[in-house]
Amino acid sequence: SRQLIKSTESMLRFMSAVNRVFEKDAKVGYAILVASIGELSARDKAENTAITFEALTETTITITLNKWKYAAFGIEDIVKIQSHIALREQYQEKLGYAIGKAQDNDVADLVAGASQTVGTLGTTLTDDNLLRAKRYLDDADVPESQRVWIISPAEDSNLLKQNRFTSADYVNYGAVTTGQ
Repeated sequence: SRQLIKSTESMLRFMSAVNRVFEKDAKVGYAILVASIGELSARDKAENTAITFEALTETTITITLNKWKYAAFGIEDIVKIQSHIALREQYQEKLGYAIGKAQDNDVADLVAGASQTVGTLGTTLTDDNLLRAKRYLDDADVPESQRVWIISPAEDSNLLKQNRFTSADYVNYGAVTTGQ
């Protein structure tokens, strides 16, 4: 057959939540040093009085590049000649996905080392879990536009079963169908 069956590809969730702005500075075997600008305080000033300068304490954040990944394939010449489908092109698409899946898994593994976690793996989220997670983000002054919650498909289903997340009686913009 000229048709083929391609393996399905998992939805990659974690990499979309990662700040990748420093990627262009990355070189294999190096660390990326990122300067950090601290907070300043506004002060009251009376007329004809001297101002007090704030002591600046910039820090550097080091992003260590310590993971190397690759994906590769080989096609025998005879297979290329005999094949009636474009094998190389089909597998080239899979190369990018293989690397993407490895990156997504590596980022997912970092979650275990997070300084603040809520809930228990394999246990349904409770209202207290959700409120505590929100409070951690609020306490850390994380901008709402940069907040991301990644939950399992099972937990997504559990939340969608609860009227307070899906009913227009509880949600300002109508029933929630996408989790947004």
